[in-house]
This record gives sequence, C-alpha cells and structure tokens, in this order.
Amino acid sequence: MVRAGQTTGSRSTFGTHYCGALLKGRGLLFSDQQWMYDRKTTKLVEAYASDDRFTFKRDFAKVMMKLIRTLRDFNVLG
Repeated sequence: MVRAGQTTGSRSTFGTHYCGALLKGRGLLFSDQQWMYDRKTTKLVEAYASDDRFTFKRDFAKVMMKLIRTLRDFNVLG
C-alpha cells in the first residue's frame, strides 16, 4: 500500500498522478475536472503533471501555510 507522500520507486508523486488524471479527463470528482475549463488553471495542472517534483509541493506548502494562518487568525486552532 502506498501512503500519501510516498513514491512507488518512480519519480511520480500524488500531484503528478492527480494532475495527469485531470489531463486525461479522469478527475475523481466533478469539481476536480473543473480545473481544466480555464486556461490559467489548465496551465497549472500541466505544470503539476510535468513530474518536476517541485512545483506542486511548493504551491501545496504555500496554500497549507496560508490556511493554517487563516485558521489561527480566526481562532479555529485554539
């Protein structure tokens, strides 16, 4: 079983698999596939699917830090 953050021996990661599926029209949810209907977000999906192992992780980390700061600011985290 592969867990989040692990690789299966290849260079592929969750981000590359997920975005590769979107490019093939195989998003898990209807809302996932909506990323492909805007030129700007389609370019992001293509970049994340490129398997550079940096872009997705960098952007994901930025978003998570912003979410944590927002939750802290609204005293959701205690």
